[in-house]
Order: sequence, then C-alpha cells, then structure tokens
Amino acid sequence: MVALNLIGNRCFWHAGRASGRLAKRLLLGLRLLMGLTNESTLRARARKLGYSIHKSRSRTINEDNLGKYALVKEDSNSVVLGERFDASLEEIAEYLT
Repeated sequence: MVALNLIGNRCFWHAGRASGRLAKRLLLGLRLLMGLTNESTLRARARKLGYSIHKSRSRTINEDNLGKYALVKEDSNSVVLGERFDASLEEIAEYLT
C-alpha cells in the first residue's frame, strides 16, 4: 500500500518495504508535475548514482550545442544522455529513476 500526502509544497510518502521503490518513483513523478525538483536536487541525485550533470555554457545555440544539459557517467566519462546538450531536466530525472 502506498500513500502520498501533500502538505503545502511538500510531499510525504508512506509505504511498506515491498512498495518502497514504487513510492519513490511516484514521489519523483509527483514532484516533477508540481515543479519541486530543481537542478541542485537532480545534481545531488546524479552524484549519488555515479553521474554528473553538465550545463551548456555556450552563448549561441548551434547544431552541436542546443543549450540545455548533458548527463555524464563519471567512471567512464561518457555521455549517456544529451550528447548535443539537448536533454532537459525532466528527461534527466526520468533517466535517473
């Protein structure tokens, strides 16, 4: 059984051991819908999982740099999402779940 409670701008979830993972995914999805997941939260989550988020520093948008984000695997230093800096924060959050 999973229960989500909304209090102000905070979300609380309660679940048993078997449904804890489902509850975390539901909470992340709910936070995305409510706009509560920000860049620093995603950066911390990515760091825990062995990734880093790189933001484009280019002032001009061209075909090789679309001005958004890239997700990089730290141990191999390879881009896993947003090779042309074309990944949004929502796409990165979905990939990390």
